[in-house]
Amino acid sequence: MILTFKVDIPKHFNSNEKSSFLALLIEQGQVENPNLGKINSCSLLCIVQLDNNPVAIGAIKHVYKTPFTKAEVPELQNEYNDELGYIYVTHNKSLNVRGLGIATTICRLLLKKLDKTKVFATTEENEDNHMQRVLSKLSFKKVGITYQGNKTKKNISLFVKD
Repeated sequence: MILTFKVDIPKHFNSNEKSSFLALLIEQGQVENPNLGKINSCSLLCIVQLDNNPVAIGAIKHVYKTPFTKAEVPELQNEYNDELGYIYVTHNKSLNVRGLGIATTICRLLLKKLDKTKVFATTEENEDNHMQRVLSKLSFKKVGITYQGNKTKKNISLFVKD
């Protein structure tokens, strides 16, 4: 079992890698209108492969300011221009990659490559959501109020890293 992590700007990913990224983004089911345009507009992408099978993704996305408004902390929105997002590890049981720390590694690699301190993330507020623990490990702090996601209608929290 060989896990490989590729972190780079979108133009350094070939069309097969971008298609695999998009397939996992669709599988994740959390993004409104997932498409190659959204992928290409990211600052950084990460794709993880297990023996040449794509199993996980993540990105540093260009910021949109609505989470700060929805979380009722609009005064913070100008401080944060990068969002850690699209973090997903496949649930495909035949690949058996859950619980290996892949999401944490993706986040660490992206943040290291970004080389900035002020980053935000949004994730579902739920005791079973592993991403909340990952963000906490990486010194992200929850700010503002919980709000409802447009696509998922789930409770979403805003996290910031200074």
